[in-house]
Amino acid sequence: MKKMFMSFVLAALCFSMVMGQETTKNYWVKAKIENLRSSPKGNILGKLNAGTKLKVIKEEGNWVKVRVEGYIWKPSVTTDATNIAGFKFHAMHILLRNKTDAKKVLQELLNGADFNELAVKYSIDPGAKKNRGDLGLFEKGDLVKEFEDAVLKLKPGQISGVVKTPLGYHIIKRVR
Repeated sequence: MKKMFMSFVLAALCFSMVMGQETTKNYWVKAKIENLRSSPKGNILGKLNAGTKLKVIKEEGNWVKVRVEGYIWKPSVTTDATNIAGFKFHAMHILLRNKTDAKKVLQELLNGADFNELAVKYSIDPGAKKNRGDLGLFEKGDLVKEFEDAVLKLKPGQISGVVKTPLGYHIIKRVR
């Protein structure tokens, strides 16, 4: 019953729409609460209440791609995905006792050595040795500030220079 009702609601939203073209006509959510999805049958992004104003952009079978119109408090939005609550970083590192050793290891990396192998060989962090340098996923605030600042400056796949923290000297590779 719900699927049939859903199909009816979606069909009603796009009855005057030309395939692939955005309509200039306003539409509103008819159901009491409707899921907003990333794609047909995709992840639920949020809920839309009855009366939410939207525009139909494209029809895809029993689904319509919509543009929601509304307002949100400006401090709640960002253009930087790393500022999203719960955003996870993934990085690797090699921790060394002194800057001289760190510079030598960095030079090996620049000459083409494998990051994972050097982490096992040189890192003084037992977890890095065991996990081949992989720190796994972490959020802002989980690690020391100097380390996180260095990770934020890197693009996925990039390797940092020598980064000093209270724990020692790091060479960091951002995974994602």
